[in-house]
Parts: sequence; structure tokens; C-alpha cells
Amino acid sequence: MATGPLGLSHLHGEADHMTRNFLLHFRACAVGVALVAGAAACQRDDTTLPSGAPETGDLAIHIEVSSRTAAAGDRIAVAVNAEAHAPQPLIGLQGSLLYDASRLTYLGQSDEGPFAIVNAQKPGLIRAASLDVNGLSGRTAVFVFQVKSSSYDKGLGYLVEAAGTRDMSRLNRSTVDVKDAADLTVPAAPRLMTLLDWRVKMTPAGKAIPVDRPSQNPGEYRLNLKYGDATLDGVVDVVGDAFYIANVAVGNSQLISGTSSPDRDAVVAGNVDPFNTPGLGEPTDAVPPGLESNGTRLINIFDAAAIANEAVGNNPPVVGDIIPGRGPLATNRIVVSGNVAVNTSWTKNNIYELSGTVTVGNLVEPCSAASVPTLTIQAGTRIEGQNLSVLEINRCGKVDAQGTLLEPIVMTCDATTKVAGCWGGFVIDGNAPINNGTLSSPGNRGDTGTCLEQAGEGGTSTYGGCNPNDNSGIVKYVVVDYAGTRFTATNERNSLTLQGVGSGTTLDFIQTHGGLDDGIESFGGNPTIKHLLVTAVQDDGFDWVAGFRGKAQYVIVQSCPVGCDRGIEADNFGIDSGDPEAAPRSAPTLYNFTLVGTTTAGQGASLNGILLRQNTAGFLRNFVVYRWPNGLDIDQPSGAAGGGLNLSGEICTQLNTGNGVGDNTLPANLDNLGLSFRYGLLAGNTNAGSTDGSDPGGPPGTPGSPPFTCGGYTHDGTNLEAVYLGTASNHLVTSAATTGVLIDAENTLTPDFRPVVGGPVSTTAATATPSDPFFDPAGGSFVGAVAPGAAIPWFSGWTHGWQSATTP
Repeated sequence: MATGPLGLSHLHGEADHMTRNFLLHFRACAVGVALVAGAAACQRDDTTLPSGAPETGDLAIHIEVSSRTAAAGDRIAVAVNAEAHAPQPLIGLQGSLLYDASRLTYLGQSDEGPFAIVNAQKPGLIRAASLDVNGLSGRTAVFVFQVKSSSYDKGLGYLVEAAGTRDMSRLNRSTVDVKDAADLTVPAAPRLMTLLDWRVKMTPAGKAIPVDRPSQNPGEYRLNLKYGDATLDGVVDVVGDAFYIANVAVGNSQLISGTSSPDRDAVVAGNVDPFNTPGLGEPTDAVPPGLESNGTRLINIFDAAAIANEAVGNNPPVVGDIIPGRGPLATNRIVVSGNVAVNTSWTKNNIYELSGTVTVGNLVEPCSAASVPTLTIQAGTRIEGQNLSVLEINRCGKVDAQGTLLEPIVMTCDATTKVAGCWGGFVIDGNAPINNGTLSSPGNRGDTGTCLEQAGEGGTSTYGGCNPNDNSGIVKYVVVDYAGTRFTATNERNSLTLQGVGSGTTLDFIQTHGGLDDGIESFGGNPTIKHLLVTAVQDDGFDWVAGFRGKAQYVIVQSCPVGCDRGIEADNFGIDSGDPEAAPRSAPTLYNFTLVGTTTAGQGASLNGILLRQNTAGFLRNFVVYRWPNGLDIDQPSGAAGGGLNLSGEICTQLNTGNGVGDNTLPANLDNLGLSFRYGLLAGNTNAGSTDGSDPGGPPGTPGSPPFTCGGYTHDGTNLEAVYLGTASNHLVTSAATTGVLIDAENTLTPDFRPVVGGPVSTTAATATPSDPFFDPAGGSFVGAVAPGAAIPWFSGWTHGWQSATTP
């Protein structure tokens, strides 16, 4: 038969249609080790076999059939026979056997082999991977079927997903044919072999069989943990580590969470290929192990093959080496207090204990760029704050905190038992514009002009200025735990507080967890934020006020049942105070948010996935809002006289044309930007839109207020959310689905925020991102913070879950 580049036979009729659909989904998925899998998510979306080692050699796949003329009710055997034409022997093969489920019923394998781990959950497709470090030759897998009707052989095909030789080279060309095999016998007692079945079968006598343990976090710290030791038992072996990684690769075991993800680590310890030598993932290693050439990370047969090679003494690179950051934890404690006024470095061999407010920066303003000190924090450093202590980078200071995926920087409190608010938090002040305060900014870091400035909440320093591009430094791979302080209802400290921070500041790969107030709050400024995870904070996840004009992409908020508040809370000047028309008007640009609530939240039905109020503007795109009492709430401040959002003409303009704003094109002047919320999924919420009746516009009859008709919907002063959600041009999809949306987003210990492939997230339309280089164009192809079908997602391997299911 003629074949395509992936080894897919051109089949006929109904089976051919089925095969082509699967090809679109499984195109060059790179996963597996001696396994067979059915409905697992595709791990790649390109049309080449995995990159990493040189591609060489050809692969011929022969689908062998014991009989093509068996009668209905008879059993037949189908074998996958691999023939490699390469300098080195084939040791790993992963792919999908296709069959016509209307003509054949899959019964299982023989425990006599050949060894193949199988996922056959979806009729018509068996995804398989086979591994033998001594070399695969001939039949790599044999499957038993019961015949339902004739011509069953015409539905057979095979998709090659990954194939590699002993030296970890990829076989880059493949062909497939179907042939008779008179010597292929039908196993007498086929059964659906599990990973445990194969372990029992292949574990040498007298050796312990690896067992499951309670689940923890991928990437968790283990002293002297080696690459390849995915089962975290101190040994790199085939039956434990290689088999487990193979099972993850084909989708039998969960990568991150669930009962099939026990105390193991496929994300870091198991992700060894490509080797990307000579580095091992140290802070200076730009291309760490496991990183594919396209910037993704995934688990496939090459990871399992490399681990198996190590287990039998072939000593491949990387596998068996200590993972950076898994040395002894620091015990030496240095107490820091007062002002850091000169360039200073904190290193991972110490724990830095904060006493009171520690301020980094020149205390005398104005300050020149030359007089600005930088606090450099080494990857893997731990900072512990005493009660009420704060680490603050003032507007005459800078921070260079660059952790890594393997060694994040952790900021937490010094208490043995961590609770929300056991220290004050991390604060960054900048010289970017805000919309309230006094006209007296001194012009720091070379900034010129007189602009508004304001004293920070919670006794923190003054912030604000005239420079939207101000640079406060770099914060990357940083975890902020259990921070925040509430002095009064309107005087608080957050986990991460950004006050007048400019766009020159780098904020990327940050988690805030278990905080007493907001996960992150921006007071004005123009910060740019990417890859943010907020979990279990006791107020809002993502909060803005005071003329915030920042940008953000790939943000996840996970709420909690008791004490947590909103996913997003947004204001222009300040709720119930000041001028809702204050300029610059809050107008952020936000793409790819996933907001996860709980409809049994402790604060009751007032909780919202998104609360937009007090005349905030904004450009919101590609959102997933899941499991909140109210998905969307648009309010006016109580007692406010009105403003832009309270005018029927502006509301209609925003809904119909977005004040000239298209789906993904920002106006040249953000002052012209109204509230534009488009493209997203609101699923599993008690109410898609709030029914609290406190919408902008006030009671009917007020001048410039409702009722009015807009886009076919009549706004009566209480239903603006329904107008937004119901306007077709906004492309906002509502769904009652509470399952099949995200894989395990409400799990508190090992959450998995990836969308369910084929679920409502992956079928909801998205819009392209702006041409602004800050935004990742890939985020314009999906809604939410994680792409459907993603392999190892960006949030896994460096963040953590809760202390327990009930204690953040």
C-alpha cells in the first residue's frame, strides 16, 4: 500500500474517514515506551517526529494478520512488526494501531509477550509503545480481536508517533503495509494487561514490585534526586521508572494529578530527552534537558528509552545525574532589616530572614539611574519573613530575582506552621503613571516632569511618576507564599503588590499562594505580567485600580471554598471613593486567563469570576471562567454620580464597535478604549452573569441611563452582564458543564488546569493576539491559560499545591 510520511496506510471507506480524523488529532504525537494507548491527548501538533538527536534511517511497519478470512465469532491475532534500517538497533517504538470497530472487538494481549503497554480505551484505536534496550526485532506487539464481520483487514492502519535507536537517534521515514502471517498464532487467554501486570510479570524473583504512594507535586524537592528516577525511590530502573514514563507517554497514567499520578515525577525527573548537553539545567544553562527545539516539554518514548539505557548500564547523558538544586538545603540563617542601599547579592546557601520592612533602594529622592542599587537573588534562594515583615523594592531600587524551573526563588514566612498572612509580602514601587495622589513626583531614574504620586498601602513607600516604561528589574520563577496583612478594610498588603510599576520590569513565572489578601494587585502603572499562578488567596486573585494600564497573558487563578473572593476585581480610581472618570483610566490588555472558582465558596453568591466596576476600561480576550457563583459582574460604585459606563451611548458603542476596537487591535490611544470583553468560555457557573441589579446606569429614568436597547438586548439597569454575554459579536460562550472542562482544576494538592481535549474549552473560538511583541501569538489560538493538548504545561514542575486538601 502507498503510505504517507507518518506511515499511515491509505485505507478505504468508513475506516479511512476515521483514520484521517485521528491523523489530524495524533499528528506526530511523540509519546511512549512499550505501551499501547487509546484516547490519550496528542502531545505534539507538528508534522515531524520529535527533535533532539539527529534523525536517521528508515522504519518499515508490517501489520501482520493471522487470518483475513475468519468467520464472525472467531478470534484473530494482529501483530505490529517493526523493521528498522539504521546503523543502531531499534529500541523504542510508539504508535497507534487503527482498526474498524464495527468489524473487530479488541480482547487484549497475552502475558507471554511481546511486551507492550496498551491504552485501548477508544474503540478503533490502540495506542502502543514497546521498549527493549537490547533491540526490538520482529513483532513488537500482538493484539487479539474477535471478528464481528468480514473485510476487517481493510480497516487496519498504523500511525508512527516515535521511533528511536539505541543511540537515541530518530527514525524519520516510515512505511506501513498489511500482510498475512501464517505463523502468527492466536494467544489462548488474552487479557487487558495493565502496567502493574507487566511489572509483576517482569520483576525478577525476590525483588519488590514498585507500589503507588500518596500524590505530591511534580518537581518536588528530593535530596540527591537524579534524572530518570521518576518514581523517587533512589533507583533508576526499567520496571519502575522506564515503564512508568512509558505509561505516562501513551496516556494511561496522568502526567500531573489523579489516582494514576502517585508520588512520582514525570515532569522533571522523568523528562530527560532531548539531553541538550552539556548543561543539566543550571541557572546558566539556556537549553536544559527535556526542552524540545520548539520550546515545549513533553514525555515520550525517548524519555523512557533513555531511562532504560541508564538502568542497564549504557550510561546515556543526563540520566543518572543529580538534578540541579537537589543538594542539601540551606540552614545558615541571616537576619536582614532596614535599608539595602548598595548592590547586594543573596545566595541559595543562606536563608534570609526579614525583620520588619526591608527596603531596597536609595531613600533620598530624586535619585539618578547611577545611584539605584540592585538586590540580586540567586536561583534557589529561600527568603523567610517574620510576622508583618515586608520585602520592598522602592522606586529608587531594583531587583534581579531570576529563579529557574528547577530552582525557583521562594518567599515565605519563618513560622513552622504556615498560615495566610504570616508575613507581610513582596512590594515593588515604580515611577509609572497613576491616576490619584498629589502632583509632586520627583523624577527618579532620569524621569522628567511632574506627575501624580501616592503613599503605598500598609505603610509602604511612595510610588508613581511620569515614566510608563520604568524598569524595576526582573522577577522570574518566584513563589510568594502565605503573605499579606489587613490593617483595615481599605489598608492592606497583598502577596505581590505592584505600585506604579513600569513596562520595563520583567514579571514572568510567578506563583502567589495562600495569601491573606490579593494574589497580585496593581496600583496604576504599566506592568507586563506573564505566566502567573494564583492559588488559595483569601481575597481577589488579580486586582487592579488607580489607572492600571498593564498587560498580562497566561494567568491562572484557583479560588478556595472558604474565605476566598473574586478571580478578578477591577476599578478605575477606587471603589466608592474619588472620581470614576479619573485619568489615566484603568485600561489593561489581558489575554489567556483561566479563572477557577467554586460554586460553594464561603463568601456566598456575591463571589464573581470577574468583577468590573467603578468605570474601569479594559481589553479582555480568550478567557475561561469556570465554577463561580457569578461568572461576570459589571457594577457601578454605590453613591457614584456616574461616568462613561453609565451612559447608554458609550455602552452601545463598546458592545457594537468597541469604540473602534476590533477583535485584536488596540486603539492608538488607550483613553479611547472602553470595556471590551470578547472571546471566552463561561462554564459551570451558578449564574453566567450576575443578577445583583447594581449595574452601571442606575435606575431607569435617570438622565442618560436605561432603559435602552443595544444589540437586540434591552438594558434596564440590572442586566448589563446579560447584554455583554448575549451580544453575538462578543463570542462569549456559556455552558452548564461542570465536568469535562478542565482536567483537574479544583484539585488542591496536584491541580491540573489543562483543558479536556474535545471539551468546551478546546471547541470555543479564540482571537489572535495583538502584534505587540509582549504577547505570545500562540495564545491567539485557544481560550484560557493553557493550550488544549499541551504536553507538560508551563505551571508544572516549579509551583506547588496546598498543604492539605483543607489547609492552604
